[in-house]
Amino acid sequence: MKRTALTVCLLLAVAAVTAGGEPPPEPVSKLELHFRIEVGVEPGHVVAGYLDESKGTGKGFDRIALDLDGDGEYETVQEAATQKDYRTQKTIPKPQVTIEREGATWILDLYSIGRVRPVVRDGKVQTYAHWSVTSGELYAWFINGRVTLHADAAKAKAGKPIRLGPPFRFETGSGKQGPDATVRVGLKDSQGFTMRLARKDKAQQQIRVRLAGVGQPLIDTHAPYG
Repeated sequence: MKRTALTVCLLLAVAAVTAGGEPPPEPVSKLELHFRIEVGVEPGHVVAGYLDESKGTGKGFDRIALDLDGDGEYETVQEAATQKDYRTQKTIPKPQVTIEREGATWILDLYSIGRVRPVVRDGKVQTYAHWSVTSGELYAWFINGRVTLHADAAKAKAGKPIRLGPPFRFETGSGKQGPDATVRVGLKDSQGFTMRLARKDKAQQQIRVRLAGVGQPLIDTHAPYG
């Protein structure tokens, strides 16, 4: 396994305030889920928020309240998108946190929460998620990770924020030896999310891999992500 630091030159973005500038209402759900997200190339910019059900019916989290500057006040509300559950064929909420800051869009897709009613244990719930970042022509998508959400804001604040951004590491591997070796490269973030796709101007990017050993031919190939 080979690991190396990856520096990504991406800039960050501030989400627009809710129309009319009105502060979002208090949560109405009996099970709001709180989180903190740290976005950006450099650490330090943390956004707090919670998932809520606008009608308190227990039928799914359909809105996200965000505290963009960490002052304890929720400045904006984002409505959840919808998706069709492939098992039930019903349309359900798709909680997706979007944060824009200085030219880039960061999205944390909490798709698993939309499909299954979460069970809170010890004041927290773990759920599967994706995250992505778009900056100009560059788009990167990270999958197969788990994040922790909390039943109250105090526990979320005491916990570690969900990090969207570097540091990243490479993990390389090959099932064969010699010039016919097949190489796969996994680019992972600090939480274990794996980059599934990198695209620039609608063209998929690839990682170039060169492997050489004593007395062995050089392997020079392009490797897929994941």
